Amino acid sequence: MTDAITRKRLGQYFSGNKVANLLANLCSLTGEEFVIDPMAGVGDMLTAAIQSGVPAEKISGIEIDPDAGSLCKKRIAPGNVYIGDAFSPEPYLALRRMAWDLVITNPPYVRYQSMGRFESDGIRLKSAKETRRSLSELIDGISHLDDDEKACFQQIIQNYSGLSDLAVPAWILCAALTQADGRIAMVVPESWISRDYALSIKYMLLKFFDIEYIVEDLNSVWFSDALVKTNLLVAKRVHYRESLNEIGDSVYKHIRLGAGLIGEDSLVQKLTINGKEGYAALDNLLNSNCDVSGEDFEIRQIHLSTFLSEMSTSQVYEKLLKKLEPKTKNVMKASIPKELQEVIGGDIPPTHLTELATWGFQVGQGLRTGANKFFYTELSRSEGSVDYLVADKVFKERIIPVAQKYLLPAFRYQSDARDGLVISKSMLPHRLLYIQEDIYNANGHIQDDADAPLAEHIAIAENTPIESNGQLKYFHELSAVKPNIRNNEAQGGIVRRHWFMLPVLTNRHTPQLCISRVNHKNARCCLIADEGIVVDANFSTLWIVKGGKQQVYAMFALLNSTWTQSYLETISTVMGGGALKVEASHIRKLLLPLPTDELITSLSLLGKRLSAGNTPESSNIISEIDYAILSSLLGSSNSHEKCVALRVYLQSKVNARQR
Repeated sequence: MTDAITRKRLGQYFSGNKVANLLANLCSLTGEEFVIDPMAGVGDMLTAAIQSGVPAEKISGIEIDPDAGSLCKKRIAPGNVYIGDAFSPEPYLALRRMAWDLVITNPPYVRYQSMGRFESDGIRLKSAKETRRSLSELIDGISHLDDDEKACFQQIIQNYSGLSDLAVPAWILCAALTQADGRIAMVVPESWISRDYALSIKYMLLKFFDIEYIVEDLNSVWFSDALVKTNLLVAKRVHYRESLNEIGDSVYKHIRLGAGLIGEDSLVQKLTINGKEGYAALDNLLNSNCDVSGEDFEIRQIHLSTFLSEMSTSQVYEKLLKKLEPKTKNVMKASIPKELQEVIGGDIPPTHLTELATWGFQVGQGLRTGANKFFYTELSRSEGSVDYLVADKVFKERIIPVAQKYLLPAFRYQSDARDGLVISKSMLPHRLLYIQEDIYNANGHIQDDADAPLAEHIAIAENTPIESNGQLKYFHELSAVKPNIRNNEAQGGIVRRHWFMLPVLTNRHTPQLCISRVNHKNARCCLIADEGIVVDANFSTLWIVKGGKQQVYAMFALLNSTWTQSYLETISTVMGGGALKVEASHIRKLLLPLPTDELITSLSLLGKRLSAGNTPESSNIISEIDYAILSSLLGSSNSHEKCVALRVYLQSKVNARQR
C-alpha cells in the first residue's frame, strides 16, 4: 500500500466497514440506484452499498491511488473502478455517466498548505488552482444541470476560500454529480460546521439539497488515525432554490452516537430501543418525529432555518453572500446555539447580545516563526545583559550566550502556565530570537564581537539540514522563512534583512489575552500580565483596540465564564483524541452580553480577583461572574438556577469528549 507520507498528502483516512455500513444504512437504498464514490479509496463505501442490496453492476468508483484502486476493483467486482483523478473528464467518459442516484464518499482532507502539485509513484495530485479550474470545466459538461444551476455552482467554485482543504472542491463535485431526487452521503470532520471556509458548502447544500441526517461521533472513536471528530451527512437533492427563503419549515435530524454502542460488527450494535437492537433500533430512532435521548444516543429535530440563522451571524458569510447573490441582503440574526437555548430555557433577545468587537477587542492567532527549532530556545541562566540559552536538540542542545536585546520571553505551551491563568515574564522558560538589526557589516563581518556566539549559531544553523514534509531542507530554504530575506529602504539607506530576522511583531503576537487552541479540559483564557511577552501560534490571541485595563480584566472574566466555555464547547471542533480545538474564528462567533458601564465595572473587579491566583477562591469568583453575565442576558429571575444548569451542561460536554 501507499507509504504513510503519501497517504497523508492524499488525505487518505479510509472509512472502514463500520463507518461505511452506517452511512449506507442512512441512505434508504432500494437496490435500484446507480451509485458512485468519486474518491473510493479501497472501496469501503461501495462494498457497503453492495451489502445494502445494490447490484455491483450499478456501482462505480474513481480512485487516484493505483494501489488503493486495484484493491477496490477486487472488492466490488464486477463493478466499475476507474483509476485516475475525479476532477478530470476521463473517468466520466469511461464510466459513461455524470449523474448518479447516490454519491457516497469519504473525501480526502488535504490541507490547503499541502495542495501544491504533487507526484509520487504514478500519482499526480493537482494544485489548488488546477483543481478549481478543472472543477469549473467539469461543471460545464454536466448535462443534467440547467443553466441557473450551473451558474450557481460556478459562483461557488470561483468564491470558495483559498484556505479550503481539498474536501471543499470534493463536496462541490459530489453535489453536482447527484441527480434530481438522488442523495449525497458524506463523511465530514466536525469542523465543517464551524469553520468559515465551509460556508460555501453549507450555502450549496441549502441551495440544492434538503439535509436529512447529521450523525455525530460523540466520543471521537470512529477513526483512530484522524485528528478530528467525525460527522456523517445525508442530504436529498431537491429542486434548485433561487432564494434561501424557500427553505420553509424543512427539518433535519441530528443524531449523536456514543462509544458505548459499538460492537464487533457495527457502530450501533449495542443500541436498544423499544425491544429492538442494532440497525433495527436505529431505524426505529430515525422514524421518530420527536427529540429522543438515552444512554449513548440522542436525536434532535432541527429546522434548516436554524442552520441558516447560524450561518448568517458570520461576517465571512455576509461577504460571501454579496459575491454569490449581490441582490440578496443578509439579515444577521443574533441567535445563540439551540443547545444553549435548551439549557437556559429559551432564546435571548437579540438586543441583549453583541459580538467581541463591541467590547473593543480583536482576535487572531499567535506567532508562527516557520522554524521553531531555530527561533525558540530555553533560558538556562542570565548574567547581566546576557542570557545563556539552550538550543534545540537538532543543535545538540548547545549553550549560546546571547544579548538580551535580541530576545523576548515567549509563551509557547499551555503547560508553561503551571495551571494558572496569569502569565508573567518570570515564569516563562522560552526565549524568542528576535533580531531586528543587521549584526553584520557590509563586508559580512560581525559588527560587535559580543555577538560572535550568536553569529556562530546562525552559521551552524545554515549548515544543519532538518526534515520538512519528508524532505531534508536547510532553515533558510523553508517556505515560511524565505520571505524574511529582503532589502528594506530606510532613512540611512538600504537595510538588509536576513532569513534569521523575523518580521516586525504585531498586536496579535503580543496580546493581552489568549486561549489555547487545543484544550483537553475547559477552554480557559490566560491574562498576559507583562508587556513584551510573545504568544505562540498554539494560542488564539485577543488584543484591545478600544478601552483600557478595565476592559481587559472584564474580558478576562467574561472569557473564563461558564457561559463562554459552554458556548465554545458547542461551536468549536472536537479532535480525534477528545481535545477541543478553539480557533480565532470560533471566538469571533461568540455572542456576549452588551458592555454596559455597570457590567464592565462588575466584571473588571471580578477579573482582578480571578487574576490574584487564589485557586480555592477561583470557583466562587467564576460563580459570581456567571451570575453577572446571565443576569445581564436574562434578568435576575432564576439566574442562579440557570448558572447551575449551565455548569452541569459544560461538565457533560467535557466528559463526553474525554471518554
